[in-house]
Amino acid sequence: MQVVIPTIDLPANAELKIHLEVSAKFNFTAPIAQQKANQFLLLRVGNMLSAGQPELLIQDPIQWRVPVLFSTPSKGCLGKIGELLVDAQTCEVRLIYPDSLEEMEKHAEILFECSTL
Repeated sequence: MQVVIPTIDLPANAELKIHLEVSAKFNFTAPIAQQKANQFLLLRVGNMLSAGQPELLIQDPIQWRVPVLFSTPSKGCLGKIGELLVDAQTCEVRLIYPDSLEEMEKHAEILFECSTL
């Protein structure tokens, strides 16, 4: 089972009902998951990648799915080039898309080349 709860903006009169019961140890919040993802990227890839807004994945184990964004100083954020998972219990970070950091760097290069056309 997997439930994704993205960050959503609801109008003032909107009604939202979700009935879900999950029992798990939850040690790390979205901002901490985003910070851990940023540290992972900075240490392993470089300073032009950053972690976007995490989404909570209700599964076993509970995890934060964090988009990886590519930005340049002159053009700002060019787009998403990958995803990381951050374990909500242990705060372990792992790459889920693409399969390797080298491939993520290639995605960034392609995105940069497309932005200069």
